[in-house]
Amino acid sequence: MMIGLDRHRKYVPESQKYYEKKRGEGKKHNQAIRALGRHLCRIIYKMLKEGREYEIRPEKGYKQSPFTTALPLEISSGMIRPE
Repeated sequence: MMIGLDRHRKYVPESQKYYEKKRGEGKKHNQAIRALGRHLCRIIYKMLKEGREYEIRPEKGYKQSPFTTALPLEISSGMIRPE
């Protein structure tokens, strides 16, 4: 899981920014990665709770991330899978 989070942050500028924020607070690499994982879990939980799709909203002046497309999720029998 930690390797997946580390790769994710390298491709998603918003996650890299969150990671750098945690590093700036004095967290070590593994602590910052775990904090990013918790942050993403909160985002996913809220998406599922509100029935929203995943989207990255780029900040003004930033190039849009390749991961900005919305991913609809289907929840059935306890499994989450893209439609």
